Amino acid sequence: MQVRRASLAVLAGAATLPLLAAGCEPCKPAPETAPDYASDQDWLCRPGMESDLCASELDAVEVLADGTLVPVEHVPAGAPAAACFWVYPTVDLALAPGVHANLHDRAAPEAAVRAQGARFTEVCSVHAPAYRQATLGVYGSADVEVRERCFEVAIGDVLAAFEQFLDDIGDAPFVIGGHSQGAHMTAEVLRRRVEPDDALLSRVVVALPIGWPVGTPSEAERVGGTFARLPLCAEADELGCVMAYRSYGVDNPLPRDPTSNKLADLFFGEAVACTNPVDDGASLSRAYFPADNPFLGMPQAVQDSGAPFALYRNTFTARCVRDGGNSGLAIGVTDGRTSPIDFQRANLSGDAGTHVLDVQFTQGDLIDLVGRKIARLSARP
Repeated sequence: MQVRRASLAVLAGAATLPLLAAGCEPCKPAPETAPDYASDQDWLCRPGMESDLCASELDAVEVLADGTLVPVEHVPAGAPAAACFWVYPTVDLALAPGVHANLHDRAAPEAAVRAQGARFTEVCSVHAPAYRQATLGVYGSADVEVRERCFEVAIGDVLAAFEQFLDDIGDAPFVIGGHSQGAHMTAEVLRRRVEPDDALLSRVVVALPIGWPVGTPSEAERVGGTFARLPLCAEADELGCVMAYRSYGVDNPLPRDPTSNKLADLFFGEAVACTNPVDDGASLSRAYFPADNPFLGMPQAVQDSGAPFALYRNTFTARCVRDGGNSGLAIGVTDGRTSPIDFQRANLSGDAGTHVLDVQFTQGDLIDLVGRKIARLSARP
């Protein structure tokens, strides 16, 4: 092992949402916009709350090799032994730096969480906060002071949500993860709150900062760089480790080197991590895609089925590929299978790779891996 419904844009965090900020200076939101995580109103998923998004319909239709469709029911864990904290990606694509402070605007965050984090209810109880995230423009800004101020608003919210999460789950073990900006936030929670606390660190089942460049001092080292104490996962049964990768089409260029752009200061280390949830070159067992997404090329029968998701078993392969300090998880198509994904689409073949689908390709395998780790933890004396 190496180290119901949303548009493709939403999976990338790609819906332009209205920006609510105070005054003309970016990233100084009005105090009244701050979330209250003691209340259900600022959570998308929280076990027991009336409008728990992660308890919504997640059934799928499996697309067999001959095009036949088979219904597949989503079955949540009855009494999960661990809790999962999930942070959604960028869903405000405003090009001006700012924070998305209108937490009542839920459509895009809900679509992203439903597509990515909700399915982890197969193995854990899922908690997903709303937060005043940085706009896409923050990531492209050359103004370091503005960037830092914007990121601190988002990180502050996620840290506050994490504290409430810890109160909610008591002393239970936990999984923490997210995608893209959500992975950025996840990494900061781990660096600032979890790693300095021995007791908390011992409760980490696995961390999943997916689609964010996690760094190590070298290709051969598993710890250091982004994380001072949490190593990259080397074995499927390993606990308290990190799964991190950025995906791309096997015939396309690697995702951009994180040291080559304006955000180089957010990358720690010399080598970009790639941890594969399956054996290198093996098939990915269960890839889930929103069924009505017009950008994904879903068969018409899938779109007509009424199921919110399409399931493709063993249709894609995954292999970690490295070029110097850079790396990516190369996604190919299994021999004899037809992919619903056009890897040559402009938004899937550039230097961001297949970023918008990082979680979708490997979702079933990540869930299985988390489940296996939770089982091992539960079996310990």
